[in-house]
Amino acid sequence: MGQIINKLGFLFIFLENLYLPFDLGFDFRFNYLLYLVFIVYYFLTHNKIRISFKALFFFLITSIFFFLIPLLKGNYILGFIKQFILINYQLLFCYLLISSYNFDFKKIFKDYLSITYLICYAAIIQLLLLKMNFHYGASFSYLGFDLGNFGTGNDRLQSWFEEPSFMAYAMMPAIFVALSRLFNLHKNISKVKAILIIGILLLTKSSVGLLGLLFSLIIVVFSKYPIIKKPTYFIPLIITIPLLGFSIYQIPDVKLRVDDTYDLFSDDNVSKQDISKTNLSTYALYSNYRVTKKTFFNNVFLGTGIGTYESNYNKYINELIPATALRDRYQLNKKDANSLFMRLLAETGLAGIFLFFFFIQRNKIKFSSINLDKRFLWAFNNGIFVLIMLRLLRQGHYTSLGFIMFLLLFYFFKKEIVINERNN
Repeated sequence: MGQIINKLGFLFIFLENLYLPFDLGFDFRFNYLLYLVFIVYYFLTHNKIRISFKALFFFLITSIFFFLIPLLKGNYILGFIKQFILINYQLLFCYLLISSYNFDFKKIFKDYLSITYLICYAAIIQLLLLKMNFHYGASFSYLGFDLGNFGTGNDRLQSWFEEPSFMAYAMMPAIFVALSRLFNLHKNISKVKAILIIGILLLTKSSVGLLGLLFSLIIVVFSKYPIIKKPTYFIPLIITIPLLGFSIYQIPDVKLRVDDTYDLFSDDNVSKQDISKTNLSTYALYSNYRVTKKTFFNNVFLGTGIGTYESNYNKYINELIPATALRDRYQLNKKDANSLFMRLLAETGLAGIFLFFFFIQRNKIKFSSINLDKRFLWAFNNGIFVLIMLRLLRQGHYTSLGFIMFLLLFYFFKKEIVINERNN
């Protein structure tokens, strides 16, 4: 029974576009209630919680520090309170879920892969229904999911997620696991299932997903082949990776976004016409870049405080972007900056960026330090690393799509390796 509850708890994380059937007047997602049910279940069935007081102390000091920034600067303090509650609520749920697994990371790994297979099977059903022109059945909206712009003329798969890119984010650690399996770096899944996972990702036609696949390939190749010790391995690498990158660039949606982004960012004097003709994805990136740049140079070291980006956007957007239909009609990513890097830069300054990159550097597992029986930890950990890199580029939400859970696992996997090395 407990194993089923744990697997369902893990699945809850990826149901965030499942909304309540009635309007509460604010953004409240159904999986928040599911988190609460699991938290209550945990406290009713477990007598104690395993806590690292050192990690808890560091988190509390950091939270107090970043709380004082908007308070002392007179910024949007309600934004911080909202983010603080949401982050800690999800942090509590995710930690209790890992604890409910009794920190059995191999079981967590297997259950995550099971959820990934479920995502893939739902995507296959979606594909078949689209081929039969049964768009209503393919949308899954009748199950309560918000699928965004699904069914507006494209055939990109997204399973039950709001966007194809969101599905790519959810699957990215599994993508790395699958790719490293095809290079025989571990045997924790079959090659057939590895091909299935990568094939479904390709059918999303997500530029973020394809970029993650490229990042994963680079890490896997450098891990398998000792290029520094044997430079001859470098020759096929410098041929293969550029060719793969060029092939990805030729995909129409990817090419459009890359070309528009280059044109907009390379223009020193962006006009109304330049803004009007660009695609929404590029506009979101560019407009939030301008807001972040302005905010950062006014608050270089400490930022304006966590949860304040929306107020920064409202403050600067009309000053920085020419008046156009795009600017007046859309306020794209005004809450999350379109990029975790840009949001951290604006809200926490150089201090926050340093702490976050220090966390990444400290907890990434190196391939050379892993025994074969622990290779799944390396694969999952590095898959999360690729996910973090992607979110730094194009996804600024602190809590969406299980990001808190993945950060915790990123930390605990490295801790498990350190403990294993000490025991040996």
